[in-house]
Amino acid sequence: MGRYQFSKLTTLLQPELSFINFLVKFIKKQTSGLVWWNLKGFRVEIPHTPHAPSVGTNAQTRKLKFDNNMIETPSNGRAKIFKNGNSIEFQIPAKKNWFIIIFLTAWLGGWFMGETFAIGELFNSDTPVFANAFLLFWLTGWTVGGLFAITILLWSIAGQEIIKIENGILEIGRQIFSLKRIKKYQITELRHLSINPTADNDVWGMGYQRNLFGLKGGVLKFDYGLKTLKFGGGIDEAEGRLIIETLKLNPNFKETNFG
Repeated sequence: MGRYQFSKLTTLLQPELSFINFLVKFIKKQTSGLVWWNLKGFRVEIPHTPHAPSVGTNAQTRKLKFDNNMIETPSNGRAKIFKNGNSIEFQIPAKKNWFIIIFLTAWLGGWFMGETFAIGELFNSDTPVFANAFLLFWLTGWTVGGLFAITILLWSIAGQEIIKIENGILEIGRQIFSLKRIKKYQITELRHLSINPTADNDVWGMGYQRNLFGLKGGVLKFDYGLKTLKFGGGIDEAEGRLIIETLKLNPNFKETNFG
């Protein structure tokens, strides 16, 4: 590379290098005493600023405050409980995974462009018949995938699971805005209501996705006839145990429902 080309490259990269230098200086200023890289042109220097010794009561106070800040606050749970006589309702909002929300929002932008382009090509008279057949097959899968992504996104933003006990009936449903899907079960036929000890594995092996983002399954289970049903997808086991203890005190339930 000639001197002229090298100089031109340096000039082009100067804004980026200036920004990196500014960023490094800012971080160094905020975290004085640590080792940071300082970029100057194309040379890298590693200065070291030793910590000033901290002695006396002030240092001990700062350490005490830092340790106190590291103590985790006990969780109050996620479920909202509404009681009305012998009726009781639990509302469990969907857990918000912001990575999934942002990713699906961006992905659906590309999905919409692909969907509209494919539909336009499908009705284009110049497209060969074989190409149209393949495009229709691809568009079907693409549409289903998009609808699934939209469902997950809306559930993550505004979904909630509803568990309601009233007049000897257990209702378990999921709601997105005003759209509901509810199933009802006769409490007298319900057995072995307990914690679900087995995690439902998902594709990535991540605990949050084990219940399909809370759209199915959960930490609670019961037997209904010869079928085991699971619910409570948006809570942890500790909160699930609290729900079970609450139901044991409800007149709609008997000891046989838990044994």
